[in-house]
Amino acid sequence: MHFQKVPRLGSYLAVPLVYNSCLSDEALEALVADSLAVQIQRDQQTLEKDVWEMDQQHKREAAEA
Repeated sequence: MHFQKVPRLGSYLAVPLVYNSCLSDEALEALVADSLAVQIQRDQQTLEKDVWEMDQQHKREAAEA
């Protein structure tokens, strides 16, 4: 926005703010479902990481022996 002159005192600009509300029941249910899916995926990745680290540890021990 560019003003040609300094705006007068007391002048204002009204702009509507439109956004998706998180206050609806559908949004809350989607949040809970997404949160559960993320937690399950995080647990699965942690399990896969632990298995990979154990495999690497066994390989290291075999190489040292």
